[in-house]
Amino acid sequence: MILLKLETYFAFAIAVVLISCAQVVSPTGGEKDVTPPKVLSLTPENEQTNFKAAEIKISFDEFVKFVRLKEELIVSPPLKYDLQTKIKGKEITIAIKDTLKENTTYVLNFGNSICDIRENNPLPNFSYVFSTGSEIDTLSVSGRIIQAYNSKVEKGVLVMLYDADEDSLPLKELPTYIARTDENGLYKIGNVKAGKYKTFALKDENKNYLFDRKTENIAFDTSMLVVNDNIEKLNFYLFQENHEKQFVKSQKEQTSNVTLNFNLPFDSIQIRGLDTNIEEVLKVKEIGVNKDSVSLWFNEMDNQRMKLIVHDYKTLNDTITVKVDSANKKLKIEMPATHNFFRKLEFTTNTPIKEIDISNIKILQKDSTAMEFSYGFKHNRNQLYLAFNHQQDSNYNISFLPGAFIDFYGKTNDSLRKKVKFNAEKEFGNLTINIHSSIQDDKLLQLLNHKGDVIKMVNIGVESVLFKHLNPGNYRLRCIVDRNKNGAWDTGNYILRQLPEKTILLEEEINVRANWDKEIKWEIEYKE
Repeated sequence: MILLKLETYFAFAIAVVLISCAQVVSPTGGEKDVTPPKVLSLTPENEQTNFKAAEIKISFDEFVKFVRLKEELIVSPPLKYDLQTKIKGKEITIAIKDTLKENTTYVLNFGNSICDIRENNPLPNFSYVFSTGSEIDTLSVSGRIIQAYNSKVEKGVLVMLYDADEDSLPLKELPTYIARTDENGLYKIGNVKAGKYKTFALKDENKNYLFDRKTENIAFDTSMLVVNDNIEKLNFYLFQENHEKQFVKSQKEQTSNVTLNFNLPFDSIQIRGLDTNIEEVLKVKEIGVNKDSVSLWFNEMDNQRMKLIVHDYKTLNDTITVKVDSANKKLKIEMPATHNFFRKLEFTTNTPIKEIDISNIKILQKDSTAMEFSYGFKHNRNQLYLAFNHQQDSNYNISFLPGAFIDFYGKTNDSLRKKVKFNAEKEFGNLTINIHSSIQDDKLLQLLNHKGDVIKMVNIGVESVLFKHLNPGNYRLRCIVDRNKNGAWDTGNYILRQLPEKTILLEEEINVRANWDKEIKWEIEYKE
Protein backbone atom coordinates (compact mmCIF):
# COMPACT_ATOMS: atom_id res chain seq x y z
CA MET A 1 0.00 0.00 0.00
CA ILE A 2 2.82 2.36 0.93
CA LEU A 3 4.70 1.31 -2.21
CA LEU A 4 1.71 2.21 -4.40
CA LYS A 5 1.48 5.67 -2.84
CA LEU A 6 5.19 6.32 -3.43
CA GLU A 7 4.89 5.28 -7.09
CA THR A 8 1.93 7.62 -7.53
CA TYR A 9 3.83 10.48 -5.89
CA PHE A 10 6.90 10.07 -8.12
CA ALA A 11 4.75 9.84 -11.28
CA PHE A 12 2.98 13.07 -10.33
CA ALA A 13 6.30 14.86 -9.64
CA ILE A 14 7.76 13.82 -13.00
CA ALA A 15 4.61 15.05 -14.80
CA VAL A 16 4.89 18.45 -13.12
CA VAL A 17 8.54 18.75 -14.20
CA LEU A 18 7.69 17.83 -17.79
CA ILE A 19 4.81 20.32 -17.95
CA SER A 20 7.06 23.05 -16.58
CA CYS A 21 9.68 22.32 -19.21
CA ALA A 22 7.07 22.48 -21.99
CA GLN A 23 5.79 25.95 -21.09
CA VAL A 24 6.43 28.68 -23.76
CA VAL A 25 8.48 31.56 -22.35
CA SER A 26 8.90 34.89 -24.13
CA PRO A 27 12.48 35.37 -25.29
CA THR A 28 14.41 37.78 -23.18
CA GLY A 29 16.36 39.05 -26.20
CA GLY A 30 18.74 41.97 -26.03
CA GLU A 31 19.52 45.26 -27.69
CA LYS A 32 19.01 45.43 -31.45
CA ASP A 33 22.16 44.79 -33.47
CA VAL A 34 23.17 48.09 -35.10
CA THR A 35 26.80 47.21 -35.78
CA PRO A 36 27.75 47.04 -39.47
CA PRO A 37 29.75 44.13 -40.87
CA LYS A 38 33.48 44.32 -40.16
CA VAL A 39 36.10 43.55 -42.77
CA LEU A 40 38.46 40.84 -41.51
CA SER A 41 40.66 40.44 -44.57
CA LEU A 42 41.15 41.59 -48.16
CA THR A 43 42.96 39.66 -50.85
CA PRO A 44 44.84 41.45 -52.36
CA GLU A 45 45.19 44.05 -49.60
CA ASN A 46 43.47 47.42 -49.93
CA GLU A 47 45.59 50.08 -51.69
CA GLN A 48 47.64 47.37 -53.38
CA THR A 49 50.13 48.67 -55.96
CA ASN A 50 51.28 46.87 -59.12
CA PHE A 51 47.90 45.16 -59.07
CA LYS A 52 47.62 42.17 -61.41
CA ALA A 53 44.90 40.05 -59.82
CA ALA A 54 41.74 39.05 -61.69
CA GLU A 55 39.83 38.42 -58.49
CA ILE A 56 39.31 40.18 -55.15
CA LYS A 57 38.13 38.45 -51.97
CA ILE A 58 36.70 40.29 -48.95
CA SER A 59 35.99 38.41 -45.71
CA PHE A 60 33.67 39.71 -42.96
CA ASP A 61 32.91 38.86 -39.35
CA GLU A 62 29.31 37.91 -40.16
CA PHE A 63 27.07 36.85 -43.03
CA VAL A 64 26.53 39.64 -45.56
CA LYS A 65 24.39 40.47 -48.59
CA PHE A 66 24.15 43.14 -51.28
CA VAL A 67 21.38 45.78 -51.15
CA ARG A 68 20.84 47.93 -54.27
CA LEU A 69 24.31 47.12 -55.57
CA LYS A 70 23.65 48.49 -59.06
CA GLU A 71 22.53 51.83 -57.65
CA GLU A 72 25.29 52.09 -55.05
CA LEU A 73 28.42 50.69 -56.73
CA ILE A 74 30.57 53.15 -58.64
CA VAL A 75 33.85 52.15 -60.29
CA SER A 76 36.36 54.88 -61.12
CA PRO A 77 37.60 54.82 -63.82
CA PRO A 78 34.55 53.00 -65.22
CA LEU A 79 35.06 49.54 -66.67
CA LYS A 80 33.81 48.36 -70.03
CA TYR A 81 32.45 45.15 -68.50
CA ASP A 82 30.56 44.95 -65.22
CA LEU A 83 32.25 43.44 -62.19
CA GLN A 84 31.14 39.88 -61.46
CA THR A 85 30.21 39.59 -57.78
CA LYS A 86 29.43 36.52 -55.70
CA ILE A 87 28.61 36.07 -52.01
CA LYS A 88 29.22 32.86 -50.11
CA GLY A 89 28.51 33.09 -46.41
CA LYS A 90 30.84 35.70 -44.95
CA GLU A 91 32.92 36.25 -48.10
CA ILE A 92 32.47 38.39 -51.20
CA THR A 93 34.31 37.52 -54.40
CA ILE A 94 34.74 40.15 -57.12
CA ALA A 95 35.90 39.08 -60.58
CA ILE A 96 37.37 41.65 -62.99
CA LYS A 97 36.74 40.85 -66.66
CA ASP A 98 38.31 44.02 -68.08
CA THR A 99 41.86 44.67 -69.17
CA LEU A 100 42.99 47.34 -66.72
CA LYS A 101 44.85 50.48 -67.76
CA GLU A 102 48.52 50.79 -66.92
CA ASN A 103 49.68 53.09 -64.09
CA THR A 104 46.11 53.82 -63.05
CA THR A 105 44.51 54.01 -59.63
CA TYR A 106 41.11 52.29 -59.47
CA VAL A 107 38.43 52.83 -56.84
CA LEU A 108 35.57 50.41 -56.25
CA ASN A 109 33.12 52.38 -54.11
CA PHE A 110 30.36 50.13 -52.82
CA GLY A 111 28.47 52.98 -51.11
CA ASN A 112 26.08 51.42 -48.59
CA SER A 113 25.39 48.26 -50.59
CA ILE A 114 27.14 45.75 -48.27
CA CYS A 115 24.82 44.89 -45.35
CA ASP A 116 24.57 42.22 -42.71
CA ILE A 117 21.98 39.50 -43.19
CA ARG A 118 20.02 39.89 -39.98
CA GLU A 119 19.42 43.63 -39.50
CA ASN A 120 20.43 45.17 -42.87
CA ASN A 121 23.11 47.27 -41.18
CA PRO A 122 25.19 48.79 -44.01
CA LEU A 123 28.96 49.06 -44.09
CA PRO A 124 29.02 52.79 -44.94
CA ASN A 125 30.91 54.05 -47.98
CA PHE A 126 33.20 51.06 -48.25
CA SER A 127 35.83 51.45 -50.96
CA TYR A 128 38.48 49.14 -52.32
CA VAL A 129 41.43 50.91 -53.94
CA PHE A 130 44.28 49.54 -56.02
CA SER A 131 46.80 50.74 -58.56
CA THR A 132 48.20 49.02 -61.62
CA GLY A 133 51.28 51.21 -61.21
CA SER A 134 53.83 51.69 -58.48
CA GLU A 135 51.91 54.30 -56.47
CA ILE A 136 48.38 55.23 -55.36
CA ASP A 137 47.11 58.60 -56.56
CA THR A 138 45.79 60.61 -53.61
CA LEU A 139 44.31 63.91 -54.85
CA SER A 140 40.57 64.58 -54.68
CA VAL A 141 37.92 66.82 -56.22
CA SER A 142 34.71 67.53 -54.30
CA GLY A 143 31.70 69.80 -54.33
CA ARG A 144 27.96 69.88 -54.83
CA ILE A 145 25.48 69.52 -57.70
CA ILE A 146 22.67 72.09 -57.68
CA GLN A 147 19.73 72.55 -60.05
CA ALA A 148 20.46 75.70 -62.01
CA TYR A 149 16.93 77.08 -61.96
CA ASN A 150 15.45 76.15 -58.58
CA SER A 151 18.68 75.76 -56.55
CA LYS A 152 17.68 72.31 -55.24
CA VAL A 153 20.42 69.77 -54.61
CA GLU A 154 20.36 66.69 -56.81
CA LYS A 155 20.99 63.10 -55.77
CA GLY A 156 22.39 60.40 -58.08
CA VAL A 157 24.22 62.67 -60.53
CA LEU A 158 27.46 61.40 -62.06
CA VAL A 159 30.37 63.84 -61.84
CA MET A 160 33.08 62.95 -64.33
CA LEU A 161 36.62 63.99 -65.22
CA TYR A 162 38.24 63.42 -68.62
CA ASP A 163 42.00 63.64 -69.19
CA ALA A 164 41.57 65.27 -72.62
CA ASP A 165 39.96 68.43 -73.98
CA GLU A 166 37.58 67.23 -76.68
CA ASP A 167 33.97 68.41 -76.65
CA SER A 168 32.73 65.06 -77.91
CA LEU A 169 34.14 63.07 -74.96
CA PRO A 170 30.97 63.02 -72.79
CA LEU A 171 28.99 61.90 -75.84
CA LYS A 172 31.10 58.90 -76.80
CA GLU A 173 33.84 58.05 -74.27
CA LEU A 174 33.91 56.75 -70.71
CA PRO A 175 35.38 59.23 -68.19
CA THR A 176 38.78 58.95 -66.53
CA TYR A 177 37.32 59.47 -63.05
CA ILE A 178 33.78 59.38 -61.74
CA ALA A 179 31.69 59.83 -58.59
CA ARG A 180 27.99 59.98 -57.73
CA THR A 181 26.20 62.60 -55.60
CA ASP A 182 24.52 61.65 -52.33
CA GLU A 183 21.16 62.80 -50.99
CA ASN A 184 22.68 66.21 -50.14
CA GLY A 185 23.99 66.68 -53.68
CA LEU A 186 27.57 66.21 -52.48
CA TYR A 187 30.22 64.32 -54.44
CA LYS A 188 33.87 63.44 -53.98
CA ILE A 189 36.15 62.01 -56.64
CA GLY A 190 39.08 60.44 -54.81
CA ASN A 191 42.47 59.05 -55.85
CA VAL A 192 42.91 61.51 -58.72
CA LYS A 193 46.24 61.96 -60.47
CA ALA A 194 47.62 65.50 -60.84
CA GLY A 195 46.79 66.95 -64.25
CA LYS A 196 44.26 68.86 -66.35
CA TYR A 197 40.72 67.56 -66.79
CA LYS A 198 37.51 68.33 -68.61
CA THR A 199 34.58 68.33 -66.17
CA PHE A 200 31.07 67.10 -66.88
CA ALA A 201 28.07 66.11 -64.75
CA LEU A 202 25.26 63.88 -65.96
CA LYS A 203 21.92 62.62 -64.66
CA ASP A 204 22.40 59.34 -66.50
CA GLU A 205 18.97 58.02 -67.52
CA ASN A 206 20.16 54.88 -69.32
CA LYS A 207 23.18 54.16 -67.09
CA ASN A 208 25.84 54.07 -69.81
CA TYR A 209 27.97 57.04 -68.61
CA LEU A 210 27.28 58.88 -71.89
CA PHE A 211 25.34 62.04 -72.66
CA ASP A 212 23.25 60.47 -75.40
CA ARG A 213 19.69 61.52 -74.54
CA LYS A 214 18.29 65.00 -75.04
CA THR A 215 16.25 64.67 -71.86
CA GLU A 216 19.29 64.02 -69.63
CA ASN A 217 20.24 66.80 -67.22
CA ILE A 218 23.84 67.96 -67.48
CA ALA A 219 26.36 70.46 -66.11
CA PHE A 220 29.83 71.44 -67.26
CA ASP A 221 32.57 74.04 -67.03
CA THR A 222 33.89 75.86 -70.07
CA SER A 223 37.50 75.71 -68.88
CA MET A 224 39.82 72.80 -68.01
CA LEU A 225 40.23 71.90 -64.34
CA VAL A 226 43.83 71.96 -63.11
CA VAL A 227 44.38 69.48 -60.27
CA ASN A 228 47.62 70.01 -58.36
CA ASP A 229 46.11 69.76 -54.90
CA ASN A 230 42.82 68.70 -53.32
CA ILE A 231 39.96 70.80 -54.74
CA GLU A 232 36.88 71.55 -52.65
CA LYS A 233 33.58 73.36 -53.28
CA LEU A 234 33.68 72.77 -57.02
CA ASN A 235 29.95 73.19 -57.62
CA PHE A 236 28.07 72.49 -60.83
CA TYR A 237 24.66 73.77 -61.90
CA LEU A 238 22.48 71.16 -63.50
CA PHE A 239 20.16 71.93 -66.41
CA GLN A 240 18.31 70.34 -69.29
CA GLU A 241 18.91 71.63 -72.78
CA ASN A 242 15.95 73.09 -74.61
CA HIS A 243 15.11 70.66 -77.39
CA GLU A 244 11.37 70.99 -77.03
CA LYS A 245 9.29 71.03 -80.16
CA GLN A 246 5.90 72.63 -80.35
CA PHE A 247 2.89 70.35 -79.91
CA VAL A 248 -0.72 70.43 -78.77
CA LYS A 249 -0.40 69.56 -75.08
CA SER A 250 -4.11 69.22 -74.39
CA GLN A 251 -7.51 70.10 -75.76
CA LYS A 252 -10.58 71.05 -73.76
CA GLU A 253 -14.01 70.76 -75.32
CA GLN A 254 -16.84 72.78 -73.80
CA THR A 255 -20.11 72.69 -75.75
CA SER A 256 -19.61 75.35 -78.43
CA ASN A 257 -15.89 75.94 -78.02
CA VAL A 258 -12.61 74.03 -78.10
CA THR A 259 -9.46 75.28 -76.35
CA LEU A 260 -6.10 74.02 -77.59
CA ASN A 261 -3.20 74.33 -75.12
CA PHE A 262 0.35 74.25 -76.48
CA ASN A 263 3.54 73.29 -74.66
CA LEU A 264 5.33 76.45 -75.87
CA PRO A 265 4.29 80.01 -76.69
CA PHE A 266 3.92 80.60 -80.42
CA ASP A 267 4.52 83.52 -82.75
CA SER A 268 1.69 82.54 -85.06
CA ILE A 269 -0.64 79.61 -85.48
CA GLN A 270 -2.75 78.35 -88.39
CA ILE A 271 -5.75 76.06 -87.97
CA ARG A 272 -7.65 74.65 -90.93
CA GLY A 273 -10.12 71.86 -91.44
CA LEU A 274 -9.11 68.56 -92.98
CA ASP A 275 -12.64 67.53 -93.95
CA THR A 276 -14.42 70.84 -93.28
CA ASN A 277 -14.04 74.40 -94.48
CA ILE A 278 -13.32 75.88 -91.07
CA GLU A 279 -14.11 79.42 -92.19
CA GLU A 280 -17.73 78.39 -92.70
CA VAL A 281 -18.18 76.92 -89.21
CA LEU A 282 -15.88 79.08 -87.05
CA LYS A 283 -17.44 82.02 -85.22
CA VAL A 284 -14.52 83.38 -83.18
CA LYS A 285 -10.83 82.53 -82.79
CA GLU A 286 -9.10 83.94 -79.70
CA ILE A 287 -5.43 83.74 -78.68
CA GLY A 288 -4.58 83.24 -74.98
CA VAL A 289 -2.89 86.06 -73.10
CA ASN A 290 0.39 84.09 -72.88
CA LYS A 291 0.22 83.05 -76.55
CA ASP A 292 0.20 79.38 -75.62
CA SER A 293 -3.49 78.61 -76.20
CA VAL A 294 -6.20 79.10 -78.81
CA SER A 295 -9.97 79.09 -78.21
CA LEU A 296 -12.20 78.23 -81.15
CA TRP A 297 -15.92 79.10 -81.05
CA PHE A 298 -17.97 77.25 -83.66
CA ASN A 299 -21.40 77.68 -85.15
CA GLU A 300 -24.26 75.87 -83.47
CA MET A 301 -23.71 72.17 -84.14
CA ASP A 302 -25.33 69.05 -82.77
CA ASN A 303 -22.69 66.56 -81.59
CA GLN A 304 -20.40 66.94 -84.63
CA ARG A 305 -16.80 65.74 -84.99
CA MET A 306 -14.24 67.32 -87.28
CA LYS A 307 -10.54 66.96 -88.01
CA LEU A 308 -8.30 70.03 -87.77
CA ILE A 309 -4.74 70.58 -88.99
CA VAL A 310 -2.68 72.74 -86.61
CA HIS A 311 0.44 74.39 -88.05
CA ASP A 312 2.91 76.94 -86.59
CA TYR A 313 5.03 77.49 -89.75
CA LYS A 314 8.01 75.88 -87.99
CA THR A 315 8.00 72.40 -86.45
CA LEU A 316 4.34 71.81 -85.62
CA ASN A 317 2.10 70.11 -88.17
CA ASP A 318 -0.46 68.07 -86.26
CA THR A 319 -3.91 66.65 -86.96
CA ILE A 320 -6.45 66.55 -84.13
CA THR A 321 -10.08 65.52 -83.83
CA VAL A 322 -12.53 67.76 -81.97
CA LYS A 323 -16.14 67.31 -80.93
CA VAL A 324 -18.59 70.24 -80.96
CA ASP A 325 -22.03 70.04 -79.37
CA SER A 326 -23.25 73.63 -79.26
CA ALA A 327 -26.86 73.40 -80.40
CA ASN A 328 -29.42 75.12 -78.17
CA LYS A 329 -26.88 76.12 -75.53
CA LYS A 330 -27.85 78.97 -73.19
CA LEU A 331 -25.71 82.01 -72.43
CA LYS A 332 -24.54 81.69 -68.82
CA ILE A 333 -22.73 84.11 -66.52
CA GLU A 334 -20.26 83.05 -63.82
CA MET A 335 -19.43 85.56 -61.09
CA PRO A 336 -17.63 84.79 -57.79
CA ALA A 337 -19.15 86.04 -54.55
CA THR A 338 -15.93 87.63 -53.22
CA HIS A 339 -13.60 90.00 -55.07
CA ASN A 340 -10.26 91.63 -54.33
CA PHE A 341 -10.68 95.27 -53.38
CA PHE A 342 -7.73 96.31 -55.56
CA ARG A 343 -9.30 94.92 -58.74
CA LYS A 344 -12.39 95.55 -60.82
CA LEU A 345 -15.45 93.31 -60.56
CA GLU A 346 -14.55 90.44 -62.90
CA PHE A 347 -16.76 87.69 -64.34
CA THR A 348 -16.94 85.28 -67.27
CA THR A 349 -19.49 83.96 -69.75
CA ASN A 350 -19.61 80.57 -71.43
CA THR A 351 -19.73 82.13 -74.92
CA PRO A 352 -18.03 85.24 -76.39
CA ILE A 353 -20.05 88.42 -76.02
CA LYS A 354 -20.88 90.52 -79.07
CA GLU A 355 -23.07 93.29 -77.57
CA ILE A 356 -23.68 94.80 -74.12
CA ASP A 357 -26.72 96.87 -73.14
CA ILE A 358 -25.75 98.79 -70.00
CA SER A 359 -29.34 99.84 -69.41
CA ASN A 360 -30.00 96.26 -68.31
CA ILE A 361 -27.16 96.26 -65.78
CA LYS A 362 -27.66 97.62 -62.26
CA ILE A 363 -25.17 98.00 -59.40
CA LEU A 364 -26.72 98.94 -56.07
CA GLN A 365 -25.09 99.83 -52.79
CA LYS A 366 -26.35 98.49 -49.47
CA ASP A 367 -28.76 101.42 -49.21
CA SER A 368 -30.03 100.70 -52.76
CA THR A 369 -28.23 103.71 -54.23
CA ALA A 370 -27.34 103.04 -57.89
CA MET A 371 -23.65 103.15 -58.83
CA GLU A 372 -22.23 104.55 -62.03
CA PHE A 373 -19.93 102.11 -63.83
CA SER A 374 -17.99 101.35 -66.95
CA TYR A 375 -17.34 97.96 -68.53
CA GLY A 376 -14.79 96.22 -70.71
CA PHE A 377 -13.17 92.96 -71.77
CA LYS A 378 -10.03 91.56 -70.15
CA HIS A 379 -8.21 89.26 -72.56
CA ASN A 380 -11.01 87.63 -74.53
CA ARG A 381 -14.65 88.41 -75.17
CA ASN A 382 -15.91 85.97 -72.57
CA GLN A 383 -13.84 87.62 -69.81
CA LEU A 384 -15.45 90.87 -68.68
CA TYR A 385 -15.29 93.45 -65.90
CA LEU A 386 -17.35 96.22 -64.36
CA ALA A 387 -15.48 99.22 -62.98
CA PHE A 388 -17.08 101.42 -60.33
CA ASN A 389 -16.11 103.29 -57.19
CA HIS A 390 -16.36 100.31 -54.85
CA GLN A 391 -15.25 100.46 -51.24
CA GLN A 392 -13.28 97.97 -49.16
CA ASP A 393 -15.15 95.49 -46.99
CA SER A 394 -18.43 96.38 -48.68
CA ASN A 395 -21.34 94.51 -50.28
CA TYR A 396 -23.08 95.31 -53.56
CA ASN A 397 -26.06 93.89 -55.41
CA ILE A 398 -25.51 93.20 -59.09
CA SER A 399 -28.45 92.74 -61.46
CA PHE A 400 -28.20 91.56 -65.05
CA LEU A 401 -31.61 91.83 -66.68
CA PRO A 402 -32.48 89.87 -69.84
CA GLY A 403 -30.81 91.50 -72.84
CA ALA A 404 -27.78 92.81 -70.90
CA PHE A 405 -25.53 90.56 -72.97
CA ILE A 406 -25.89 89.16 -76.47
CA ASP A 407 -23.35 86.57 -77.60
CA PHE A 408 -22.07 85.76 -81.08
CA TYR A 409 -24.88 83.21 -81.48
CA GLY A 410 -27.54 85.84 -80.89
CA LYS A 411 -28.43 84.35 -77.49
CA THR A 412 -29.19 86.62 -74.56
CA ASN A 413 -28.79 86.08 -70.83
CA ASP A 414 -31.47 85.17 -68.33
CA SER A 415 -32.09 87.45 -65.38
CA LEU A 416 -29.33 87.19 -62.74
CA ARG A 417 -29.11 88.85 -59.33
CA LYS A 418 -25.92 88.44 -57.35
CA LYS A 419 -24.70 89.76 -54.02
CA VAL A 420 -20.94 90.34 -54.09
CA LYS A 421 -18.43 91.49 -51.51
CA PHE A 422 -15.09 93.25 -51.84
CA ASN A 423 -12.50 92.24 -49.24
CA ALA A 424 -10.32 94.70 -47.33
CA GLU A 425 -6.68 95.78 -47.34
CA LYS A 426 -6.29 94.53 -43.76
CA GLU A 427 -6.64 90.96 -45.06
CA PHE A 428 -3.37 91.26 -47.01
CA GLY A 429 0.27 92.03 -46.32
CA ASN A 430 2.93 94.00 -48.19
CA LEU A 431 6.57 93.06 -48.75
CA THR A 432 9.38 95.53 -49.49
CA ILE A 433 12.79 94.21 -50.58
CA ASN A 434 15.75 96.58 -50.35
CA ILE A 435 18.33 95.23 -52.78
CA HIS A 436 22.08 95.67 -52.90
CA SER A 437 24.21 93.91 -55.51
CA SER A 438 27.53 94.25 -57.30
CA ILE A 439 26.27 92.14 -60.21
CA GLN A 440 26.12 94.42 -63.23
CA ASP A 441 23.96 92.27 -65.52
CA ASP A 442 20.20 92.76 -65.71
CA LYS A 443 18.36 90.93 -62.94
CA LEU A 444 14.85 89.55 -62.53
CA LEU A 445 13.23 89.15 -59.12
CA GLN A 446 10.75 86.32 -58.63
CA LEU A 447 8.37 85.95 -55.70
CA LEU A 448 7.63 82.28 -54.96
CA ASN A 449 4.84 80.80 -52.87
CA HIS A 450 5.35 77.95 -50.39
CA LYS A 451 5.08 75.41 -53.24
CA GLY A 452 7.86 77.11 -55.22
CA ASP A 453 5.50 78.49 -57.87
CA VAL A 454 6.32 81.90 -59.34
CA ILE A 455 3.47 84.26 -58.48
CA LYS A 456 5.13 87.59 -59.41
CA MET A 457 8.21 88.63 -61.38
CA VAL A 458 9.70 92.08 -61.91
CA ASN A 459 12.86 93.59 -63.38
CA ILE A 460 15.23 94.87 -60.73
CA GLY A 461 15.77 98.38 -62.01
CA VAL A 462 15.75 100.12 -58.65
CA GLU A 463 17.12 99.42 -55.19
CA SER A 464 13.70 98.79 -53.67
CA VAL A 465 10.90 96.49 -54.86
CA LEU A 466 7.40 96.43 -53.36
CA PHE A 467 5.04 93.46 -53.64
CA LYS A 468 1.58 94.60 -52.53
CA HIS A 469 -1.58 92.76 -51.51
CA LEU A 470 -0.03 89.39 -50.70
CA ASN A 471 -2.08 86.65 -49.08
CA PRO A 472 -0.74 85.75 -45.62
CA GLY A 473 1.78 82.92 -45.79
CA ASN A 474 5.40 81.99 -46.43
CA TYR A 475 7.29 83.18 -49.51
CA ARG A 476 10.73 82.79 -51.10
CA LEU A 477 12.73 85.08 -53.37
CA ARG A 478 14.78 84.12 -56.42
CA CYS A 479 16.97 86.35 -58.55
CA ILE A 480 17.70 85.49 -62.20
CA VAL A 481 20.81 87.05 -63.74
CA ASP A 482 19.34 87.91 -67.14
CA ARG A 483 22.48 88.06 -69.29
CA ASN A 484 20.68 88.33 -72.62
CA LYS A 485 18.07 90.80 -71.31
CA ASN A 486 15.08 88.83 -72.60
CA GLY A 487 13.10 88.90 -69.39
CA ALA A 488 13.23 85.14 -68.80
CA TRP A 489 15.55 82.43 -67.49
CA ASP A 490 17.52 80.69 -70.25
CA THR A 491 18.95 77.20 -70.04
CA GLY A 492 22.36 76.12 -71.36
CA ASN A 493 23.64 74.20 -74.35
CA TYR A 494 26.69 71.93 -74.23
CA ILE A 495 27.69 71.95 -77.90
CA LEU A 496 27.39 75.74 -78.03
CA ARG A 497 29.39 75.94 -74.74
CA GLN A 498 26.56 78.02 -73.31
CA LEU A 499 26.03 77.86 -69.55
CA PRO A 500 22.55 78.39 -68.04
CA GLU A 501 21.77 81.79 -66.65
CA LYS A 502 22.60 81.93 -62.96
CA THR A 503 19.96 82.09 -60.27
CA ILE A 504 20.35 83.10 -56.65
CA LEU A 505 17.84 81.93 -54.04
CA LEU A 506 17.30 83.73 -50.76
CA GLU A 507 17.89 81.03 -48.17
CA GLU A 508 15.32 82.17 -45.61
CA GLU A 509 11.58 81.91 -45.98
CA ILE A 510 9.69 85.18 -45.56
CA ASN A 511 6.52 85.17 -43.49
CA VAL A 512 3.95 87.73 -44.58
CA ARG A 513 1.12 88.44 -42.15
CA ALA A 514 -2.23 90.06 -42.73
CA ASN A 515 -2.43 93.83 -42.16
CA TRP A 516 1.37 94.02 -41.92
CA ASP A 517 4.17 95.70 -43.87
CA LYS A 518 7.28 93.54 -44.02
CA GLU A 519 10.65 95.00 -45.05
CA ILE A 520 13.85 93.03 -45.66
CA LYS A 521 17.34 93.61 -47.05
CA TRP A 522 18.90 91.27 -49.60
CA GLU A 523 22.54 91.31 -50.65
CA ILE A 524 22.39 89.59 -54.05
CA GLU A 525 25.84 88.15 -54.78
CA TYR A 526 27.25 85.02 -56.36
CA LYS A 527 28.09 82.24 -53.92
CA GLU A 528 30.87 79.69 -54.06
